[in-house]
Amino acid sequence: MLAGRGKRPITAASADGQPAPPVCVERSHFGIVSDAAGDQGLRDFLLAHPDWVTAIEVGNHALDVDTPLDLRRLETTDDGA
Repeated sequence: MLAGRGKRPITAASADGQPAPPVCVERSHFGIVSDAAGDQGLRDFLLAHPDWVTAIEVGNHALDVDTPLDLRRLETTDDGA
């Protein structure tokens, strides 16, 4: 993320034109983070301000882990371990 950030103040992973974590926000734009809420986080803001965002194509987004249950699901492998 850092190596590909370019000159824009925000760098975000992107798949199918949709930004998602990880997102790197420069200190000069930290104020937008306090406006993020809910499951969408910064997504709507990033879509509304593409001129501020360097998108790093990732192919597929990482799994969304917001709760302890999400984490347990991630930790469980297909072989039941």
